[in-house]
Amino acid sequence: MTRLLFGAGALALIVAFMAGGPFVAAQGLTEGPLVHTSIEGVLDKVVTRQDGLVLKTDEGRRIGWKLPAPVIEEAAKFEPGARMWVIYRKLDDNNQAVTALGFPGVEDAPVYVNATGNPIVLRTGPAVDGECGVDNAPAGSEQALGEGLITKDLSECWCCAPEGETCAPSNRSGKGRIVLAQCFKSRRGL
Repeated sequence: MTRLLFGAGALALIVAFMAGGPFVAAQGLTEGPLVHTSIEGVLDKVVTRQDGLVLKTDEGRRIGWKLPAPVIEEAAKFEPGARMWVIYRKLDDNNQAVTALGFPGVEDAPVYVNATGNPIVLRTGPAVDGECGVDNAPAGSEQALGEGLITKDLSECWCCAPEGETCAPSNRSGKGRIVLAQCFKSRRGL
């Protein structure tokens, strides 16, 4: 599990990384798109030795995550102060699973990096009336993306699932680098 940590100071967050729980490979099946939350701000710091990342919101709150090493390696390519967002899904009262980190504006199109540690399927598609994840959305594209591989896709919406599974594109795309941290499956596809 990826643990979401709140605190007033980065030092407290780094100490909390050390007490983080174990990582989970996948979340169970759900009906339709998985509900997610997104948080935006700037990269405050990456703590590579502890697989930690700290985001500072526009309101000044620091939020940290303990993430798999490949995700941290990608995040470490960016300087503190870089705009970023994190998509995460609540698993229970104390744990969230990070789906992706995004660094807007650093690419001329949506560029996806598979940092999950596993082969995945990236599904993309159009928005319907400006919304992603709409029932009966027109079919988009699907591509296998091996561990560590990068691809560019101009579609408005995206999702990723473990290899051999499916998902409905419910996340908004944008120009920039999207670092895929963990992919989820759902019963309903496009």
